[in-house]
Amino acid sequence: MIRLKVEYLPGDRDVPPVRLWSFKTGATGADVDRCRQAFLRRFDVERTYRFWKQTLRWTRLKLAPKPARPGPGRPPGIPNRRPAPRYDVGKTVKRGRTLAALQQSGG
Repeated sequence: MIRLKVEYLPGDRDVPPVRLWSFKTGATGADVDRCRQAFLRRFDVERTYRFWKQTLRWTRLKLAPKPARPGPGRPPGIPNRRPAPRYDVGKTVKRGRTLAALQQSGG
């Protein structure tokens, strides 16, 4: 078991020690340094994948094209958010005059 403790961080932050596991007994300073570098490299790779997944939304590939049909729309049982606008009919011609106009044109 290798225990790494950071002595100084900017901003007076207190960081818990990192514990690394090694099967090698009697590790020298170079071995401990190699384990530390491997941990930091692994940490960088994991943070990169996390960035890809969360920020860039690369959680899955989108290989299939968009569907040709539209979606299902508003689910049943959920009311509209606002009522539909109501428009005035705007009737300007009386029905009797319309029928007379149709008869004259021969339609």
